[in-house]
Amino acid sequence: MRGREAGMDHAELVSHITLWIVVLLLVFAYMQLPQPWKRKNRLDLQDFGLPLRQPMPELDIRSITGESIMDLIRPGVSTVLLFTSVGCQACNGLYPLLNTYAEREDVNFLLFVEGDETAIKNKTREHKFTFPVFQLNDDLMTRLQVSAFPFGYYVTGTGLIAAKGGIPDADALELLLSEGFYENASLLKTG
Repeated sequence: MRGREAGMDHAELVSHITLWIVVLLLVFAYMQLPQPWKRKNRLDLQDFGLPLRQPMPELDIRSITGESIMDLIRPGVSTVLLFTSVGCQACNGLYPLLNTYAEREDVNFLLFVEGDETAIKNKTREHKFTFPVFQLNDDLMTRLQVSAFPFGYYVTGTGLIAAKGGIPDADALELLLSEGFYENASLLKTG
């Protein structure tokens, strides 16, 4: 009887050890998975675009409704420039969120869309954009060094680029706004 009990104790011990090894392996594997629910503290694509703390080039362009950009922005107020493309899948997820951000009083909000003018106007109607929309052509993309979509700049009221990066979702847009606001405050302090 004693030999049988010892064999059972040994089998139980081996099964418990095996179970704990499996549990630890599962925990380790879970920790290696991407965790989209964790907010990033830095925007992607920071190496793209114009340099930070440098002036944004002056733009003399008209919106798809024919209005001058100078008539559409409030002077002295920071501006978010968001760049998308009609063919960009990641951009399609952003469009429904943009009107909410455009309602903010502390920033001007401008959307630049790469693509055919008819397709841009269709997107504008589809999403009922309440903010200025501009057609993004090759010349403007080169001047503003935009080579990836969706991408955004936060420009201070004095015209300096305070933040930039890839904007694939609402969290990234929030991060652009908070980084831009923080850097704008920092620039104001240093004069």
